[in-house]
Amino acid sequence: MNAVPNDDRFRFTTAAHAQHRFHSPLSAEKAARLIGLLGLRGTSSVVEIGCGKAHLLALALEQSGARGIGIDINPEFIAAAKRAHVELVGSGRMRVLEQSAQEALRTLAPQDAFFCIGSAHYMGGLSAALTDIRARLKPGGHVLLGEGYWKRAPDDEYLALLGARQDALDTHADNAVRCRELGFDVLYTTQATVDE
Repeated sequence: MNAVPNDDRFRFTTAAHAQHRFHSPLSAEKAARLIGLLGLRGTSSVVEIGCGKAHLLALALEQSGARGIGIDINPEFIAAAKRAHVELVGSGRMRVLEQSAQEALRTLAPQDAFFCIGSAHYMGGLSAALTDIRARLKPGGHVLLGEGYWKRAPDDEYLALLGARQDALDTHADNAVRCRELGFDVLYTTQATVDE
């Protein structure tokens, strides 16, 4: 197992994701299919917010020939991404940055696509994340969004165990409605399978 960063903020997530390819419930087959729906080309630019070890971004760049930037605040994940992908994809086509999404978005040029899989909460929640992303998305660009949701109303005991409130998440359908309310066209939705 890799060393855990000294910063306690990252201790749990680094250990929990140590053996995961994607830091979310996502199969390689579904990831490839979702990337294919985006229509990325060699001239496309992609940013993955909360990229973890950047497996999804690397897959997108390999599949499309696009160029991209991965952003994450966990130094262990950024180091792993550099070891695993930047040399493989090529530093001219892929960079990874250890910084907050808000910091990165302030300086980024408009992009053709953004990936934000399970990271919207780091940006202040779904609405705040999509608002910030929209400001840096090229006209006609795409967002690949992965957001948690309740399959059913959670029991009070479950919420207490998590230290969460019921309004921490919406339903899958409500997430799509929120995207539309923020001015996005929702082109496709899917849910994680039990296996994922």
